[in-house]
Amino acid sequence: SMDDPQATGDDIDYILEALNQALDTTTDREINCGDITGVWAGLRPLVKPTADPTEGDSGATKAGATKDLSRRHAIRTTDSGVVTVTGGKLTTYREMAEDAVDAVARHLPRGAAKRRSTKRLRLVGANGRTPVPGTDARPDDRTGHLHRRYGSDADEIRALVAFDSSLGEALVPGLAYLRAEAVYAARQEMATTLEDILCRRTRAHLKDREASLAAAPDVAALMATELGWDETTIDAQIEHYRALCAAEEIAGGHVTNRTH
Repeated sequence: SMDDPQATGDDIDYILEALNQALDTTTDREINCGDITGVWAGLRPLVKPTADPTEGDSGATKAGATKDLSRRHAIRTTDSGVVTVTGGKLTTYREMAEDAVDAVARHLPRGAAKRRSTKRLRLVGANGRTPVPGTDARPDDRTGHLHRRYGSDADEIRALVAFDSSLGEALVPGLAYLRAEAVYAARQEMATTLEDILCRRTRAHLKDREASLAAAPDVAALMATELGWDETTIDAQIEHYRALCAAEEIAGGHVTNRTH
C-alpha cells in the first residue's frame, strides 16, 4: 500500500539477479534469499511531465515510464501565493528547502527577506570538536560508530552511558547500536514507538530483522521506562513490530516459523 510499501518476491529476485551478475562466479558463491538479513522498500515521488501534444501517443507513453522521469524536484507557486515542492530526493532536501524559501522570498515585501543562509547552516551534530583521526577505521569501534551517527552530539550518548553503564550494552546483539541510543531517541528525537527505535531512529531492523525481533521485548522494556508504558502497551508495541516483520516476510514470499 501507499502507507506501507513492501518489497515483493519479484523485487527481491530482481535485486539478487543484479547482484549475482556483478559477482565473480569463479570465486564468489551465488547470493540467495537465505542470505538476506533485512529488506527495505519505499516510494519515490516523481514529477510527471506534461506530454508534448506534438508527440501524440508516444509522448504519453514516454511520460508514463517512471525510469525516464526526472528525479529533480519542482517548485510551483499558485496565483494566491501557495508554494508547493514536489518530487526530489531525501539526499537533496536542503536544496529543496532553499529553493522553496527563495520562492517565498520573491513574494515578500522588498527588504523583508534576508540573504539565504542555507549554505552556511551546519547540520545537527556538525558543531564542536571533530572526530579523532582514525576513529572511523573500524565499523565495530564504538567511538567511530557514535561519531558517524551523531557527530559532535556523540558526547550526549557517552554521558548517558557514564551515568548508567548498562546503556553501553548493545541494543540489538550483533549490531553496533547502544541501548543509550534508544534512550536518546526517546528524549531528543521524538521516538514514541518500538518501530520508531528499530526501523527509523536506528536501522537495526534493516540490518538484521531476526536479531531485532528477538531483541524487541528488551528494547520495549527499555522504552517503557522512558515513555511510561504499562504492560499492556509493551505487549501491544511488541505485537505491532512482530506483525510488521511477518508482513515483510509474506510480501517477500518466504515465511519462517518463529519461537520468539
